[in-house]
Amino acid sequence: MKVIAYIGLICHYAYSNAQSQEGSNCLNLLPYDTIISEHSTWSKHNYKTRLAEFKSDPITTGDIVFIGNSHIQHAGNWNKTLNIANGVNRGIGGDITNGVIARLEEVICAQPSKVVLLIGTNDIVWTKKSDVEIVRNINKIIDMLIEGLPSATIVVNTVMPINEVWDKKEVDHRQINERVRSINDHLQKRQNPNLVFFDLAALVKDSSGFLNDQLTVDGVHLNPEGKKLWMQELKGAIQ
Repeated sequence: MKVIAYIGLICHYAYSNAQSQEGSNCLNLLPYDTIISEHSTWSKHNYKTRLAEFKSDPITTGDIVFIGNSHIQHAGNWNKTLNIANGVNRGIGGDITNGVIARLEEVICAQPSKVVLLIGTNDIVWTKKSDVEIVRNINKIIDMLIEGLPSATIVVNTVMPINEVWDKKEVDHRQINERVRSINDHLQKRQNPNLVFFDLAALVKDSSGFLNDQLTVDGVHLNPEGKKLWMQELKGAIQ
């Protein structure tokens, strides 16, 4: 019995080591030398910084990958909040759809069991992309994940609205939220057995379609109460 147990232990460690090596190898696919032209100076720097940080947290087969922008990066400890043990944070503050597309090869290589996506806000606010181009890019992300991860569940969060508290740029907040609504409507027409849409926008908006004042710290990002609400509802979507 001891011999069998010992052999089993060796197999377990061999399998774990193989997974670790596979995840480490996939890190080589990250776009370390790629410059995303539509990134701001700050976003370019944060993109490089986060890619470097990912080296210490490789994705392994069966993990749950959370990928997207600052909403993902700063959501807190995904494992602790969702009571899971295999969550990997691939959020990058300031990122846009092009930036996510550029780094999907690493995710697909590692073969996670689930991918949770939230992207689009920065494309609307900081780039010159049309709604059609943004929808096309998000659909490209979805297509790449479905094709590369045929057994995985892809959870797509709808793009969040903003409110008037956010004033870092001269914008028409109502017009931006109309664009958010239009983009989300187009995205949710997608159908695939492995695709799940989580309507985050509906969860955090007020009766006017703006981001609820009680759930935001700056008119764009969620405050602790907003994050808690998001996590509570999202947990059911990824189980």
